[in-house]
Amino acid sequence: MHWQNDPGQRTQRALCSTRKRVSGSSNLIIICEVARTVLNQYDFPRGDITSSPARAMQLQQHIIQAQLDVENAACSTQSPHWYISDRSGIDPIAYTHVFVGEEGIACFGGLA
Repeated sequence: MHWQNDPGQRTQRALCSTRKRVSGSSNLIIICEVARTVLNQYDFPRGDITSSPARAMQLQQHIIQAQLDVENAACSTQSPHWYISDRSGIDPIAYTHVFVGEEGIACFGGLA
């Protein structure tokens, strides 16, 4: 896995683990590691994100779709609940702005 030694990612994992221990609520859904799952699923090396705007765009599209899918799944359960996530749909848009530019952001207009 390309991303498992990133200190920021270790912090996110620790926060998600802490939330799981503290919450203790069966009505709480914790969404963690969506981006990491996408990175590993599609085998994105770290260098692609900063050196290739096309690959950076592909990654962010995969991440925003995966985040949308997991949040929709969390909202579709029958019992009353709420969820928290270690990222939001705005994250891929912000990263697209940084690594692709303004033109990349327009690609997100069709998600629903």
